[in-house]
This record gives sequence, structure tokens and C-alpha cells, in this order.
Amino acid sequence: MNFELLVKKQRKLIILILSTIILLVITLKFLTLNFIIKDINKNLHVSHITNNILISQNIIVAKNLNNLNQHCSYIPLPDTRIIALRRFLQKYKSPMLPYADLIISQADKYNQDWRIVVAISGVESRFGKILPHNSYNAWGWRGGRQGKFSNFNNWEHAIIYITKAFSSGYGQAPNPYSFYKIYCPPCTTAWPNTVTKYMQELSNIRKNINKQYKLK
Repeated sequence: MNFELLVKKQRKLIILILSTIILLVITLKFLTLNFIIKDINKNLHVSHITNNILISQNIIVAKNLNNLNQHCSYIPLPDTRIIALRRFLQKYKSPMLPYADLIISQADKYNQDWRIVVAISGVESRFGKILPHNSYNAWGWRGGRQGKFSNFNNWEHAIIYITKAFSSGYGQAPNPYSFYKIYCPPCTTAWPNTVTKYMQELSNIRKNINKQYKLK
């Protein structure tokens, strides 16, 4: 009798131990599964954030590239007239070389041929090298009292004044042959011939520069 009771107690103990083990195993699996799920969710969250960051970065890069393209489309091309005029004045060692930009801007202001004022100075004063001392009058311009040669304060003053006065008196982009008898009454056709020659030389210099820049 005592033996049977002992066996029953042992069975109960074994059942209890097995039940406890099973419960522990189930609990452990549940905890492990829960940990895995949390880790997956964490990775998904990180991935989502990363994707959002990458998407945002791509949008920023795309916007920057678009802005760059827009700015690049407005990059100004060089004014080859200025380059040509500088080379021309440098060739003839003209004191007006530093004012090439001004000569072009004043010609544009009065819709004047950019070559003609310089070309005339070539005939009248070898581009400003042979003229009355400190007169800055490279064009033989007579505008003073009793038809005396005009005097200017400096090259800037002279270029601005002459371009305006010439455009007012002789019109916009005139042909040298159409006004030389008025501008230089005693002159022969040698005067407009030489003016035209200098104008053509300037055009040829610019043409070669345009080829270098692959411009028309």
C-alpha cells in the first residue's frame, strides 16, 4: 500500500515537472518569437526612414540639377566684338585699348556700327597716337569756337562724346562713302577707302574669333 502511494506521488511529481518544462519551452518560444517580431519591425522602420531619406536626397539632388541646368542655360556667350577690338587696338598700339568695352557699349547705345568710330580714328590720328597734346581728340573733330579742334578731358569723355555726336550728325551705321565729303571736305576717296579697310579688318578678326568659339 505504501509502495502504491509512493508511485502515485512520483507520477504526480513527474507530470508536474514535465508540465513546468513544457510551459517554460512555450514561454521561451513566445519570447523568442516576440523578440524576432520586434527586430523585424525595427528593421522595417529603419528601412522606411532610410528610404525616406534617400528619396528626400534624390529630390534635393534633382532640384539642384534642375537649378544648375536653368543657370547653365543663361550663361552668357562672349561678345567677340570686344575681343576683336582689343586685338585690333593692341596690334596698332592704340592708347584706346583699355576702352574697348566702352567703345562697344556706346555704339550699342546709339545703334551705331561698332567699327566705324575706331576706323575713323585710324585715318585721323593713327588710332589716337598722333593728335594735339592732351586733347584726346583722335577723330579730328571740330566742335569748338571758330571751328577749332575739340579738346576732351580723357579718353572716356572723348569716346562718349564722339559716338553720340557722330550718331546725331551722320545717322546710324552710315557708309563711309556717304559722308566723307562732309566729315573731311578736302579729302579724296582715299579717306573712305582706308576707313572701310579698317572696318573690314575688324570684321575679319571677329570672324576668326567666332570660328574659335564655334559661333556664327
